[in-house]
Amino acid sequence: MIARHYRPAAPLSHFVDLFWYYAGHVREHSKERLLPTGTLELVINLHEDEVRTYDPDNTDICHRLPGSVVVGVHSRYFVLDTSEQNDVIGIHFKPGGAFPFLAPPMDEFRNAHVALDAVWGSGVGVLPRGKRVGVTPLLYGLLLPSGNDAARVLAQNVGGTIPRFVRLMNERARQLGLTCTHFAGPDGYSDANRSCPRDLAEKTAG
Repeated sequence: MIARHYRPAAPLSHFVDLFWYYAGHVREHSKERLLPTGTLELVINLHEDEVRTYDPDNTDICHRLPGSVVVGVHSRYFVLDTSEQNDVIGIHFKPGGAFPFLAPPMDEFRNAHVALDAVWGSGVGVLPRGKRVGVTPLLYGLLLPSGNDAARVLAQNVGGTIPRFVRLMNERARQLGLTCTHFAGPDGYSDANRSCPRDLAEKTAG
């Protein structure tokens, strides 16, 4: 089993407790109760594009969501599918720390799992034509809502052009020994982007 944790530095540490990644977590039972922590979590299932939870009062009732979800503050346990712990990554926010990144009021996430694309969509939404945006909010938009517009602007700023930035990313991946990682763009739209759990674990450990 692989278990990695990373605690960010300031200013992100004011809001985020840690980033986490688990792989190869195989359980003999198919379902598991998860106790409430009092905080909000962002969870991405890397194994498959689906998150399954079950009604705590009747575990025969399954609720299916896309593979990226916001898990709100729960007042009681919820039941999850243990097969999804095979390859999963997430962000554990500090109490109250998620509010700068989520448009809906926090009460709307209470006792709920909400699809991430229903909250953020595919872009940050702060880059209308002609507006100047600093690097720090762009980095927030890149790391938390995975904003494709922020990724492209930052790539052009660093590399001069997007193709040059992609070459720089692939050169850096080779330097780090990430042998099954290849980038085709700064965002995740292209199917030519690829990596593997071993490379993800290697980078997290470094």
